Amino acid sequence: MKCLIIDAVHSSIAEEFGKYMQVDIHMLPTQEELARLIRDYDVLIMRVDPAINKDILDAAKNLKVIGVCSVGLNHIDMDTARAKDIQVINAPGLNGNAVAELTISKMLDIARHTIPACYDVKVNKNWDKYKFVGSELRGKTLGVLGFGRIGQRVGELARAFKMDVVAYDPYLPPTCSRSSRPGV
Repeated sequence: MKCLIIDAVHSSIAEEFGKYMQVDIHMLPTQEELARLIRDYDVLIMRVDPAINKDILDAAKNLKVIGVCSVGLNHIDMDTARAKDIQVINAPGLNGNAVAELTISKMLDIARHTIPACYDVKVNKNWDKYKFVGSELRGKTLGVLGFGRIGQRVGELARAFKMDVVAYDPYLPPTCSRSSRPGV
């Protein structure tokens, strides 16, 4: 059996698969390159590039599994994969904390005007501490639409900033989608 890894993934993946099969790494091939490479591989490990279309799946004569080291699968032709009995496995929750932290980071950027202030310093070579006075997150109310893993983690981090968190998720009972006051 043979495994092809086409993106930067944790080294333990190659190590573990290497115990059971040949592992080859070809970083970020184009769709055309991948269509030429994939023919004899049984396992494909990837993130989101390149998109796995029908041409690539048709070229993959031995492919049994596609392991996607991300959550979304919109870059894979799932209908063709199903028709060819290729199992596609993603990694829900893998990047949930990173996404939640990035969300908080962007909230801080907006509240503190760090992006326009940075631009002003870099481009205009000017620092005016009064021009970009921001506000604190403390005491503000954050509305979270979708209270799955990521939404819940955003809520946890927002509560650390002493924010009020109001969440809504149509798939959860109303008691889970509620306001959470700091310190409660």
